[in-house]
Amino acid sequence: MLLKDFLNTSDCAGAILTHCKRSNELNGYKSKEITELSFIDVSEVIPQLIRDLEFESVFLMCLNFGKRKMNLAQVESYDNYEKLYFLAWIIEELRNIAKMEKDYLFSTPSKKMLTSGADKLNVLGNFNIIDEIAKKYNYTHKEVEMLSYDTVFKIQWRDKIMNDVKLKMTK
Repeated sequence: MLLKDFLNTSDCAGAILTHCKRSNELNGYKSKEITELSFIDVSEVIPQLIRDLEFESVFLMCLNFGKRKMNLAQVESYDNYEKLYFLAWIIEELRNIAKMEKDYLFSTPSKKMLTSGADKLNVLGNFNIIDEIAKKYNYTHKEVEMLSYDTVFKIQWRDKIMNDVKLKMTK
């Protein structure tokens, strides 16, 4: 049974997901760390698959690495409680990533930036990050998308620190 069908049989699926145990293993297979997955998968693909209730596809993304190759039919056959624990872990990891981004990458834009219209770039979402890194390191956009989330985060964090230092030096 698909996990979304299993969750639909419960009136309190959200509460169950919120309060159940978390596990980074499914059917005895340990997941890759979420931050080791590609930037595009962590920032766009996985969240969209979760919104679309395509949980088993997310599980494959986390479990298929190295020489291990699983297929959707295998993952669909696993125990739904184990899949629920695994999904809870993935969601918690995505929340931790969002918090980390807020804590380390966010800065309040200056009035000058706001009046210049820099906030108009927000509609482009992750493209801004991908484009900046591609230009800086002479990568294609696809190469940046395939970098690990951790690598992209560290590049952004370093850039933020450097910008903060430059700003303090000019004051």
